[in-house]
Amino acid sequence: MAHIIVLNGTSSSGKSSIVKALQESFEEPYLHLQLDMFWDMVPKHIEANSNNFANIKHVVMDTLWSLNKHGMNVILDTVVMPKGLLFVQEQLKGLDAFYVYVHADLDTLKEREKNRGDRKIGLAESQKSEILKDCSYDIHVDTTHKTAEEAAQEIIPNL
Repeated sequence: MAHIIVLNGTSSSGKSSIVKALQESFEEPYLHLQLDMFWDMVPKHIEANSNNFANIKHVVMDTLWSLNKHGMNVILDTVVMPKGLLFVQEQLKGLDAFYVYVHADLDTLKEREKNRGDRKIGLAESQKSEILKDCSYDIHVDTTHKTAEEAAQEIIPNL
């Protein structure tokens, strides 16, 4: 059975960088599936959000299921709030899924947003207070003072 790793955390917490570090660390290939891939498909004149695309979470899960069904290991890189993570966990019930909460302190998130230049300033802050409520993870990884490679090495022994 193929493996699934779910990285959930606020914008700018380091998820995508950790995925790259994990991919480099594993002998077997792991595909990087991220919600942003789907938002990138939306024409620029339409706002890419769950209000305009209410079923996007189902599309992401269908894609993940299909990849898994065909024997591919997947790392899902996403930002989902508590109800969204509970949805993901319900959809992946019975599969080999490992859940990682990726976080950093607020000052670090703000600095990363500013340095990236491709995120709305304040997005991570708006997500931070809600993302952890009532959710269960296999491991929490604080990226405030860690490189992506260090974070990946913290995750790997727990898989």
